[in-house]
Amino acid sequence: MESKRLSELTKYLTPLKKLLHKELFDIIIFGSFVKGGHARDIDLALVVYEKIDVAPLKKKINDIFKKEIDIQMIMIDSLYSPLWLTLIKEGYSIKKNTFLSQLYNIQPCVLYKYSLKKLNNVQKVQFERGIKNVLGKKGNFLTRSVVLAPLSLKNEMMEFLKHWNVYYESQEYELLPLMRKEVFL
Repeated sequence: MESKRLSELTKYLTPLKKLLHKELFDIIIFGSFVKGGHARDIDLALVVYEKIDVAPLKKKINDIFKKEIDIQMIMIDSLYSPLWLTLIKEGYSIKKNTFLSQLYNIQPCVLYKYSLKKLNNVQKVQFERGIKNVLGKKGNFLTRSVVLAPLSLKNEMMEFLKHWNVYYESQEYELLPLMRKEVFL
C-alpha cells in the first residue's frame, strides 16, 4: 500500500516543486490522500514566511491535481498551531520529498482492540490469516485481540474489521523515538 501511495505522490512532485519560491517555503500534502484512503479532496498546507495571495497558487495546484483541493496556509513562525501536529504525523513535504514523520523519526500508528466473540473457530482462523495479510511486516500483535498498525494502514484495517463485522475500538498514537545527542552529531 505504501509503495502505491508513494508512486502516486511522485507524479506530483516535479510540478509542485516548481511552485516553491522565496515566499513559499514548502508544500505539505496531508489527510486521506497520504493515509491511503479514498480522498474526495487533496489537503495541502502552504508553509509561508508571511501571508501571500493564495488564489493564483490555488489555480496552478488545481491544474496539477485535477481534483478538489483544500488549502491551509500556515506561517512558518506559527509553530504552536495544532495543524503542525497533523502535518508532522501525516504530511508529505514537497521540498524534502519525504514524509515529515520520517524526517523526525516519528512512527504514527493506530492501536486496534477487537473482539472475535461472534466468530466460530474456523472464522477466527480465517480472521487471523487475513489480519496478518493486511498488517504484513508493518504491524505488531500485542495480544490476541490487540494490534498496533502504522497510520498508513488505517483505512485498510478499518475496512478489514468492518468486513468481518467485529466490534473494535481504535486509538491513534505518535510513537516518539528516544533521541540521543549522538544521533545528531
